[in-house]
Formats: sequence, structure tokens, C-alpha cells
Amino acid sequence: MSHVVIDAPKSSCSSCKKECMCSILYKKLFQDFSKLFFAACPQIVTRKDWDGLRPVHVSYLPRPVALVIIQHTVTSTCNTDEKCAEIVRNIQSYHMENLNYWDIGPS
Repeated sequence: MSHVVIDAPKSSCSSCKKECMCSILYKKLFQDFSKLFFAACPQIVTRKDWDGLRPVHVSYLPRPVALVIIQHTVTSTCNTDEKCAEIVRNIQSYHMENLNYWDIGPS
């Protein structure tokens, strides 16, 4: 991971001592945030793992993708791989069969 240094804006701190403290505070807040945001990558579950259907058509996004947001699915919580796979298959089936999407639709 690359390191990012965040300095406090000059206007937010008047004296040198205060400016240094503000810089440390901003840096600490960024470090705390980055620990949460850039946590270890979760295990990736492939389409094969959840026994998904092949998409009707594939259209790739330019890479690298800057941000990916995954929304909630308005389904019950799943606590096993089998139940989670079933939920994703049902979402895919609904999107492809009822909404005529190529695959699970975008948000």
C-alpha cells in the first residue's frame, strides 16, 4: 500500500505548535480511517463457487475500476455458504428471467 501524508490546511491552525498538532490529528484520523477502509481483502467467491449461470453477454469496464459499491440485497441474512449461494442464484435468476438482464443487474 502506498503511504499518503495529509497536512492540515494552513488556515485551520494559527501558530506553528497548533499547526503541528492539527497535522498530527489529521494524519491520525486518516490512519484510523484507512485501517477500516483498506482492510484485508475478503475471500472472493467466484461464479463457479455459487453455481451461477453464464451471463448472456459480457461488457467489461475499463480498468482499473476506481470504486466498487455493493448494496444490500433485501434478502434474509445467510450464515452458510450454501444459503448465501442460493440467495445469489435467486437474485441472478430473477434479474435474467424477469428483468431480461444479461446477468445480475447494476444498481
